[in-house]
Amino acid sequence: MRKLYLLALFSALAVLALGSLALAESRIEKDLTLAPNGRFVLDADAGSVTVTGTSNTSVTWSLSGGAGQDLGTISSTGLYTAPASKPSPAQVTVTATSVADTTKFTSATVTITGISVSVSPPIATVTVGATRQFTAAVTGTSNTSVTWSLSGGAGQNLGTISSTGLYTAPASVPSPAQVTVKVTSQADTSKFASATVTVSNVTVNNTATIEVGPEPDLGSNSYVNLPFVDVTICEPGSTTNCQIIHNVEVDTGSEGLRLLQSVVTLNLQAVTDNSTNQLQECVQFADGSYIWGPIYTADVQIADEKASSVSVGGNTVTGVPIQLIPASPSPGAVRSAWSG
Repeated sequence: MRKLYLLALFSALAVLALGSLALAESRIEKDLTLAPNGRFVLDADAGSVTVTGTSNTSVTWSLSGGAGQDLGTISSTGLYTAPASKPSPAQVTVTATSVADTTKFTSATVTITGISVSVSPPIATVTVGATRQFTAAVTGTSNTSVTWSLSGGAGQNLGTISSTGLYTAPASVPSPAQVTVKVTSQADTSKFASATVTVSNVTVNNTATIEVGPEPDLGSNSYVNLPFVDVTICEPGSTTNCQIIHNVEVDTGSEGLRLLQSVVTLNLQAVTDNSTNQLQECVQFADGSYIWGPIYTADVQIADEKASSVSVGGNTVTGVPIQLIPASPSPGAVRSAWSG
């Protein structure tokens, strides 16, 4: 297994004052996030740590962190090598101490990341004999190689999957019809991600009719020649509590589904934070305008293609987040906000 060698030289100066001089800087200003086996250099001679007030500018390097954890190593010249696996906690403190006066020191915090694996799409329906391409993403290591495998009903023909993630469904539907596609990191075989494939003998129609016309009900302010499609939304997990929403604009410059709250009659579940505050989304358009609306979850279907779950942070969440735009799309007091 190849190791990741990341060299990053600190540009900020940290000053260790001796004698009667005050301590001008008590920390190295640039913290780092490293993958396992990653490296960075803190070199006193190169200017990342400067000792003043004495002719002895030598420093000693040390590490501190979780008790009993492998924190990595640091050389006498300030070359830090992260451990092969993420410690707990993931933060390691690198300290440079003046040899002339050991009460004077400076430090930096290094966060060690672990290997993470994800697979896309997390859920798929494949007709018997058809194929579906899956893709994997591996972070936290330079070795991004993966191994693909299948699991399902005992003794069933589950189909095949290639070394590049191309799944071919069997000629007949297995029992049960669900097949698990697993992708495993070769750098750390304890790290993996899974997707669920439902094998069907019904041909899925993934073609939807697009109607082109002006924006409805906006009179002289309407744009012309816009594409629209019908979208079906359902309460998560339901096949009966559903509603067809007509004239949904297909906007290739944005993502997600946004609907006018006034046309939705379903009892959808609101998305909240840990304090049960309903989450709102602010969407900015190309002309600089923006609009607010609360977030709900729903099963979303166009033609015969249905999305009933989404992968968030490696976890499968029931229902797809959609935004419902109220008649007065402006929030109350915003408790917190972020971008990303």
